[in-house]
Amino acid sequence: MILTGAGKVLGDVAAVTFIWAIASAGATWIMGADRSEAIAAADDGRPRLLGACASNGRPGGRGPLQHP
Repeated sequence: MILTGAGKVLGDVAAVTFIWAIASAGATWIMGADRSEAIAAADDGRPRLLGACASNGRPGGRGPLQHP
C-alpha cells in the first residue's frame, strides 16, 4: 500500500517518532548499565578499568561510546 497526502506525512512522522523512541530507550539502558559497572568496580566487584567516577563523584562507567 502506498500512502499519499496526509497519510504519507503522518506515516513519516510516526516512523521518525518510533525511531527516536527506540534510540532514546537504548541510550537510557546503556547509561544504566555503565553506572552499574562503575558501582561494581568501586565495590571491587569488577576490574577498576571497567568503572570510573566523574570529578563530582557520580558513577559513569566506561562504555564503548565513551572516551577514556
